[in-house]
Amino acid sequence: GRASCHTLRGYDGGVGVATLVIRDDYIRVVAFGGEPRQLHGCQPLGVVRQNDGYPRRAVGEAERGATVGHLLSVGYDEVTALKVFLGTLVGFYLYPEPQPAFKEKKPVKVGAGRLIGASVVAVFAMIFTLILSFVLCIKFGASGDIVKSRIEKLDLRTLLTAEYDGEEISNDLYKTLGFRTATDNAADETSFKEFMMNTNFLEYTGEKAKQYIDYIIGGEGSDPSVTSEDFVNDFFRNNDSAAREAFGSSFNDDTCDILVKNLNKEDFTSNMSIQEYNVGSVRYIFSYITIGILVALVIVLFIWIALIVDRKGRHLTGFYGNIFLVSGLIVFLSGVAVALGASVAYSFTSEIAFYLAANVLLPFALAALCLGFVELLIGYIFKKVKKSIKKKAKKAAEISAQA
Repeated sequence: GRASCHTLRGYDGGVGVATLVIRDDYIRVVAFGGEPRQLHGCQPLGVVRQNDGYPRRAVGEAERGATVGHLLSVGYDEVTALKVFLGTLVGFYLYPEPQPAFKEKKPVKVGAGRLIGASVVAVFAMIFTLILSFVLCIKFGASGDIVKSRIEKLDLRTLLTAEYDGEEISNDLYKTLGFRTATDNAADETSFKEFMMNTNFLEYTGEKAKQYIDYIIGGEGSDPSVTSEDFVNDFFRNNDSAAREAFGSSFNDDTCDILVKNLNKEDFTSNMSIQEYNVGSVRYIFSYITIGILVALVIVLFIWIALIVDRKGRHLTGFYGNIFLVSGLIVFLSGVAVALGASVAYSFTSEIAFYLAANVLLPFALAALCLGFVELLIGYIFKKVKKSIKKKAKKAAEISAQA
């Protein structure tokens, strides 16, 4: 076996030499105490056993307390930190396998090719982040209940006097329905507007809008499609008292048949039919599964960018900052356009589309403003971090140059 001498400090403060004899089978380690280089005649302090079930622990009895904290090399093997305590020899030692020389990984140079590749991935990440943002805003800012509540809060007179194709909604509806003929000249445009003001038009429209949105986006309920007959029976017949009060006539079968016939001329039933639209695709877009897929895809693209730039902080924060800034800016401006732009446009044009957008879609606009602001804030933070990293790197380079 091989032997190596180590300094041994006893419990009484005396200093001697401990000789650790390592046999080739590594089963016994004997600790001796005595004078330097005098193996013969040294008193054994204890026997260390390796084969006690713990391959890296040394256990044995000793006659003196001592601690050996040196490294013992035995070929490619090592015995480390063998500790001898009062009355007991307990230590930990290691027999490592020969290890190859450590080779330091060379830093990857992030050149133009990698930056271009990361830029391409960043564009896709930006697009999917933008899609995810709008899906979230629509799903939680334009749900059926929210739209219904907003429609019921509209001012009916303002709605009826708003313009559509250069004509007031009330007059356009009056002519489309052929209301004068249907009521046998009992109702003119003024009395028709008075009739509409006394109906539950907003409540009826809000409930139907809720049914359409819940069915299209959430897949809730049955087919909400409204036919000409449904509209006439559910709205006009249920507001018969308002008709008698406004123009002294009620909705009899003949009147309703004329109204249905005139609505069919305008393709009312087909225009209001769900079957005319690809509801399945729309429903899938706003499903939680799609939202989860978009989140996972965005995360993967972000990780991909990090790998391309070799996790270099300066490049990483720059790309992440650009993604959130662009996406956040577009979402934020969309909220501004709906909340403020539609109101300003309505004040100049009196178009019904701008009036509805400014009022019904206000929760969507607020959601877009909040989410867009959060994304802008995250992008700004990334940009500040990038600037700080560049500043530190420049300062380190100046110090290195001076040295």
